Amino acid sequence: MLKLYDYPDCPFCQKVRVILAEKDLEYEKIFVDLRKQEQKSPDFLRLNPYGKVPVLIDEEEVVYDSTVINEYLEDEYPLPRLMPEDSQGRARVRLLEDYCDNSFIPPTTMLLAQLRKPEVERDQQRVEQAREELRRSLYFLRDGPGAGPGVDRAHPHAVERAGSRAVVGRLRPGGRFAGPGGSVGPRAPAPGCARPRH
Repeated sequence: MLKLYDYPDCPFCQKVRVILAEKDLEYEKIFVDLRKQEQKSPDFLRLNPYGKVPVLIDEEEVVYDSTVINEYLEDEYPLPRLMPEDSQGRARVRLLEDYCDNSFIPPTTMLLAQLRKPEVERDQQRVEQAREELRRSLYFLRDGPGAGPGVDRAHPHAVERAGSRAVVGRLRPGGRFAGPGGSVGPRAPAPGCARPRH
């Protein structure tokens, strides 16, 4: 059985759990408490020398880094197929995933960390910086390279209608970033949640 070394609030672990669910794969979740620095234990460092989650074990194979894990799962468990068959489509998926990992998750993490603090302790400069980076990211996704073939061209603002307008609206100065039901959304990931390597 597959084993996933996981931390629930880590967006990179969440990314792997989505693929496991889409492929309907059974797996054992092994909780790694990043707040207690369990990812720095000698046993964990033998699995991932970077000391970050997620880590996947498939029999004797140890795979780390969410992007590498997801590609491994697609190769090893090809049905249902989650990647396009053509190389151009796969390249677009990889570019969007990389963009999300490097341009969307970091400001989201920064914003959520600030919003978890009492209002008097928040660094407003960091809040506004994160909001502006998220606005740029969402508009890039709406108008940029992701708007190429394979995106619904009959609706050029499909991304906006699918949620960016609602998210950007929540990022306006003086506004509160709130998820469905008014919650602030997931907690900011703790140190040890895998970050992009480049």
